[in-house]
Amino acid sequence: MSTNKKILLSLLISIYLLSFTFFSQMIVADFIGAKENCSTVQGTRDNAHSEFIEAAKPYQEKSITPIHGGGEGTHQTSQYSSLTDFGTFTQHLMCKNRYANYTPIEPTTIFSPSDTKAACLTTVTLRIDDTVDFRWYYRNDSSKTWVFCYNWSYHALYYNGEHAIEGYLNIRGYWPGIYYPRAYKIEVYYMNSSLLFREFFEVTNGGLNSPRMCKDVDVNRNPINMTSRFTIGVDTKAHYYLRFDKVAYFNNETGFSHNLTTVWIQPDGNTYKIHSGSFEDYKDKNATWNYWEYGYAGDDYISIDSGTPTGNWKVEVYLDSYYFNNTWMPYGPIATTPFIVGNGTVADWTFMVYLDADNSLENAGIEIFLKMANISSSSQVNLVAQMDRSAGWWENAEWKDDTTFGNWTDCKRFNITKGMTPTPENATLDLGEVNMGNPNTLKDFVNWTINNYPANYYCLVLWDHGTGCMGVCFDYSTTPSIDFLTLPELSQALSGQPSIIDLVLIDACSMGMTEVAYQIKDYANVLVGPEGLGYAPAPYDNYVSNLISNSSMSPSEFAREVVTDYINWCWSIDVRQIPNATMSAIDLTKISSLTAAIDDFAINLKEKETPYHEQISLARTLTEGYQGPYSNQIGYYIDLYHFAQLTYQNVPDVKLRNAANQVMIALSIGNAIIVEADKADPNAHGLSIFFPDQKGKYESFKDLYEKTAFTIDTPWDEFLKYHLSGYVLTIQTYPSYPEIQIKVNEDSYLTDADGKIKVFGLPSSYTVNVTTYVSIGPYSRGVFTKWNDSVTTNPRTISLNEELTLEAEYETQHQLIIDTNFGTTNPPANNWYKAGSTFQISASAPSTIDGEQYVWLGWSGTGLGSYTGTDRSVFITMNGPINETAAWRHEYRLTVTSLQGSPTPTSGWFVAGTAINTSVTSPWPLHATDTRYVCTGWTATGSIPPSGTSTTVTFTIDKPSSIEWNWKTQYFLTVLTYPAGISPQPDISPQGQWYDTGTLVTCTAKEIDGYVFDHWACEEASWESGINPINVTMNDPSEVTAYYIRARAWWETLLRPENLQILLGLVGIVLTVALGGTAWMRARKRRSIIKTFLNEIDDVYSKHKANPRECEEELYRLRSTILEGLTDGKITEENYNILDSRIDKYMKELQKQKSREHADE
Repeated sequence: MSTNKKILLSLLISIYLLSFTFFSQMIVADFIGAKENCSTVQGTRDNAHSEFIEAAKPYQEKSITPIHGGGEGTHQTSQYSSLTDFGTFTQHLMCKNRYANYTPIEPTTIFSPSDTKAACLTTVTLRIDDTVDFRWYYRNDSSKTWVFCYNWSYHALYYNGEHAIEGYLNIRGYWPGIYYPRAYKIEVYYMNSSLLFREFFEVTNGGLNSPRMCKDVDVNRNPINMTSRFTIGVDTKAHYYLRFDKVAYFNNETGFSHNLTTVWIQPDGNTYKIHSGSFEDYKDKNATWNYWEYGYAGDDYISIDSGTPTGNWKVEVYLDSYYFNNTWMPYGPIATTPFIVGNGTVADWTFMVYLDADNSLENAGIEIFLKMANISSSSQVNLVAQMDRSAGWWENAEWKDDTTFGNWTDCKRFNITKGMTPTPENATLDLGEVNMGNPNTLKDFVNWTINNYPANYYCLVLWDHGTGCMGVCFDYSTTPSIDFLTLPELSQALSGQPSIIDLVLIDACSMGMTEVAYQIKDYANVLVGPEGLGYAPAPYDNYVSNLISNSSMSPSEFAREVVTDYINWCWSIDVRQIPNATMSAIDLTKISSLTAAIDDFAINLKEKETPYHEQISLARTLTEGYQGPYSNQIGYYIDLYHFAQLTYQNVPDVKLRNAANQVMIALSIGNAIIVEADKADPNAHGLSIFFPDQKGKYESFKDLYEKTAFTIDTPWDEFLKYHLSGYVLTIQTYPSYPEIQIKVNEDSYLTDADGKIKVFGLPSSYTVNVTTYVSIGPYSRGVFTKWNDSVTTNPRTISLNEELTLEAEYETQHQLIIDTNFGTTNPPANNWYKAGSTFQISASAPSTIDGEQYVWLGWSGTGLGSYTGTDRSVFITMNGPINETAAWRHEYRLTVTSLQGSPTPTSGWFVAGTAINTSVTSPWPLHATDTRYVCTGWTATGSIPPSGTSTTVTFTIDKPSSIEWNWKTQYFLTVLTYPAGISPQPDISPQGQWYDTGTLVTCTAKEIDGYVFDHWACEEASWESGINPINVTMNDPSEVTAYYIRARAWWETLLRPENLQILLGLVGIVLTVALGGTAWMRARKRRSIIKTFLNEIDDVYSKHKANPRECEEELYRLRSTILEGLTDGKITEENYNILDSRIDKYMKELQKQKSREHADE
């Protein structure tokens, strides 16, 4: 390809990528039908700092279950016989699950720790044997990079065509559901090489936090005066308060942490405005952050003026985008918030009462009606009631019926005014018999009231029997059984209304529950209700009176009044009728934050259940509880704050304590709790929660409970089932051994101060393994012997189907350390014996050889029951650790022989290993002059060197040994000259004066100036004149004398004519020969050096040519040596050239060899 073509191709690719990125950013607004693009949503740049950021633990620190996922993709969407567009896709998106036909369930990019999985759906055109690979990543803790964590691959096996594929990552119970918030990325590849697309999502216990309408925002962008009604001419703006908590999501293709869009839809259904924006990347603020603590839109509003359409509005929220049928589309709507724009003045409050008296509370219901009608009416407060009466009920085996006010038994609506009674004539609307336990009945009443009695604020009262998170508003007239509103039905009734309900007062037993608050958090702002029993008839006259006297009060202010009035009324009632009471007001806009804290609390409770089940159970037992769900039932509902508090106090685990503390903070006044009060119930803190104390109690309400939004969206029910489904396994050591390891399956535990562990586990088989040997002091131990059920195996397998206690029995043992320097002992060394046992010990010497022996010395013992003495076989008692040492002396025989002199030492036994210095002295005086005996050394065996020539030897005896000292006879030789005193003295060979017997000594007389040698003579004989040297055999002491005579001067002889001529001739010959010989020797020496070097060069090449590099190094070394010889003159220039030529020859051969080897590679 030419350079110009390459440049053109690069330019086209860049333009395509730029347009694709721009298109993916803009397509969301295009899909919705954008009319207006407003300012960008801001992240928490000015609000989040390190205090708000919590770094999720790294993947390497996972402590429960690793990341795991999978996928499926056998669904056939279309099939072709031939393909040209293989490796292309028509859709991809994230969702929480899928249907059998691969359509998504709950598409989203925000996943909760309680979600089962995060699924990526796509449709890809493939050929048989093609693959699609899903690679999952999570965001790095300390940088803007991604860390690979999981891979799954789909393989097309059966047909060519479109394949619907799901790749998923498990969340609940796995790593992503344990360490959060966390951002994730999926890269999907065709044939493991070509990137098809990327998807991004987050796992967080935050997310969208109940968006609301308000009249303004403060400088920190918090809502001011939340309301669902705006009036032209009174209000100038309608603000949308949109907040996300714990935002971890990051899309590195867009560079933002969530893109979002709000769509304002006016009463006629048309789009009025679109507001788009995004949160910036939290790691641009700090690379170690893993999420924004929170982020919200502060400038999303519309102006309210004469041109603003009036009626029922709504704002829909859309998030990020996905690819569907070759089109980018947004996720959502993920939230819908209704509000009303009106053009006329309305009442301040509408107080609507869903008065379900179609049951045993009919009398109290009538009294509630009369209390409200006892207050003067006001145009600023609408009092509306839907009342259903009963045809009668059974109470204590007696049929009851209230026949007052016309004894009507169906359902009617009233606009209550002062002095009104609940008669049919006063009804605004007669509904006939309706089911007050039907969600549509409630929905219709709320919708009718809002439309017919408009107000700035709405208070909805649900009055009847309550069963907490199981339901409220029981209707006895339904057949075949009593009906009531479950929590899902309650949220169903409140959803889709033209307005958020400002305050919901559930005047029924046990309705001040976390589950109830969570269920209606998106449809109401404030919840008021009791944690425990509710009492009737409550002081509705006070409620209404306070509202009418100050109709401008806010919902939270009114909620405080209701709580105060109710508790004051309860205090006014005799304690025998109302022994205790609770009432609280809950800020539902902060329930999501509370739920996030409960998520962490539940996950940590479950994670720490095994080591701390006893402490958690104790906290549960001590926690304030309430009756319910039904009358006289206990052990189901507890105060959430009190349980968190007791958990914090009883469980030492830092993580769990921190999680409990976060729950307490979220439940404090000013957070989720607006106000709470009680009568004689100091451990009530405002919200209860479902926590049955027995598994059967959970099972009895499981079907109802697990359909609530709280259990669907949080892991609380998972903790409950885990906590209630298991049993405690107690393992007690006897005697009690603290701080020893016991393993249950592969988990290790340390015994407490009482020597036991308590382990929580679900019904199953478990492998139990106690420490076999327990150190109880130096050289003392406990040894496992058996279980209390006589089973002796360890480890062992047990079945945990009930509370189970096992006792591991140990035997105390002490160590006998028995040692000996030689031989053997019985028993052998280092054995453990039961405390108090008595047994015999003995020692035996090792076998010996001739000249070796072991001498018994005795026992040396320490410890209670030990022995010290010389008996070789004794009994000892193991009253404690004992150390016994058997002592022997190991000896060898030394045999000494000497024919002369005095040896030291003489023969005897010596301790093995002793250093011995043996020697011998001559029997004759040191200065003898005729004959003497000389030690010539020794011959030896054993530890002594075999022989030696000295008279002393030092050795270490380590075997039987012997030494024989050897001697020789020597004679003294005296050599003299005559005349005496002349020199030099004669030569003696060998030199010396003392000579061994039979030594032949050569005596040579020396030339002495002025004398001429004449002859040799000895005591017995003389030699002829001129015989020199002589030989003397030393078989006796001897004396020889060299005789000399006076001689003429040397120069006299030299100058004689005949001698002078001969001398001069000899000098000439010697000089000639010397000079010629020197030149010959030098030439011969040089030829020898050259030959040596040539041989060495050949030898180096022959030995090292298989390794060219090594051979070259050796040849270079020789060349340097030869060059030095040339420099110092030992090698001639001619010879140097010969040697260098030989080296060059071999160097060339090596180069050829390396070239051939390189070519072969």
